Amino acid sequence: MCGFGVMRFLLGFCVALFSTLAFAPRAEALICISLFGPCACEVSVSDITFAPFNPLSAAPQEAVGVIDISCTGTLGVGSSVTVEILNAPSTSGGVRQMLGPGGQVLHYSFYTQGGQIWGQGAQGVHLPGPLISLSGWSTHADIFARFTPTPTLRPGDYSETVTVRITY
Repeated sequence: MCGFGVMRFLLGFCVALFSTLAFAPRAEALICISLFGPCACEVSVSDITFAPFNPLSAAPQEAVGVIDISCTGTLGVGSSVTVEILNAPSTSGGVRQMLGPGGQVLHYSFYTQGGQIWGQGAQGVHLPGPLISLSGWSTHADIFARFTPTPTLRPGDYSETVTVRITY
């Protein structure tokens, strides 16, 4: 009896889901199903570290980090996530600021692999998951950071704490 109820639920879910897909090809669904264990998404972001550079060079300096997202205990069709790099109070037009020795400021930006500024709101990046997922899925993206050295930059460590928002 219990097996029939679960089967009827899954059949009804599939019919509803595929009828949605037939009329809205961009429809997405990520549903927590307790049959697969607890639903959870984990996010892992690597540090982005620039190599030592010559401040007299006019060549832009670049570094790459990775963001990994893994969701378990989910049933997904067309699953995806949007990743936003939230603006700090000093962010303007996608240009961020790292603080260094004596309050020195280094201006930089985050970019997608395609060269678009990666930021907040409309500048968030949409990462697709698998077309169909029965128990979980994962995705990842490279995050590129870039700045142009200036002769007035003092030697030292520059840093900024960055907040990332994942919407799924």
